[in-house]
Amino acid sequence: MTSPVYPRVYAFICGHHTIPKERMIAGTTGLITIPIPAFVIEHPTGLFVFDTGFNRLVYEDVASYFPAEALKPVEFHFSPEEELPTQMRNAGFDPDSVRLVANSHLHYDHCGGNVLFPQATVMVQRDEWEAASNAPADKAGYRKVDFHTGQTMDLVEGERDVFGDGSVVLTPTIGHTPGHQSLHVRHAGGVAVLAGDACYMADTLTADDKLPDISVTEDPESYLRSLESLRALHRSGSLVFVGHDPDFWSKQPLAPKPLLG
Repeated sequence: MTSPVYPRVYAFICGHHTIPKERMIAGTTGLITIPIPAFVIEHPTGLFVFDTGFNRLVYEDVASYFPAEALKPVEFHFSPEEELPTQMRNAGFDPDSVRLVANSHLHYDHCGGNVLFPQATVMVQRDEWEAASNAPADKAGYRKVDFHTGQTMDLVEGERDVFGDGSVVLTPTIGHTPGHQSLHVRHAGGVAVLAGDACYMADTLTADDKLPDISVTEDPESYLRSLESLRALHRSGSLVFVGHDPDFWSKQPLAPKPLLG
């Protein structure tokens, strides 16, 4: 009988973003500075990257990259040293060996670094690719330079077992965007979920008064269904790694220490 594979997962914080707090928790005021996580999954067959953070245009020429009217009151905090490939090298990984990248969705803070892995095939839900590609040029969440990179695209439809052994599975969690997906990773204690923007904050997993402003999601009803699926996993004892909670991520091990495995 073949032993199950337990991949190692490493988390990297690829800059920070200051945004209105009400986007994270509805009804709040002021600003919040959130981390931008990206992940490297070390599988016996190779390295797999889930989300890639900001585009380097954020620090090179943000005025040409992001519409000025959308920047207020948004601030980026990102440097060359925080790019994912640089951090990978510092942690002992070879980013040039990465052949697979997946994005939870195609908003700028999750796929801006795709182009830094030119040798990789990019896995994204077909519905997400079509929504992002057809979005108006001034829709702030989507910057076509981030994902129209000329890389080979693998357009996923529904659930996808990345390595064919059940250890790493892309799972739709739509609502935040039309094709949002989370990543389920098998570990010795069960299943862990990299939730992406299907759940921003840890408190949202347990408290209905800690929901984000779902009126600005693409599909509020689908968002709530996806959130409930994450809450059910959380209640069952699964580890759910939320998207952008600064307190949550301040307590998690970052590479070169493994998040899982």
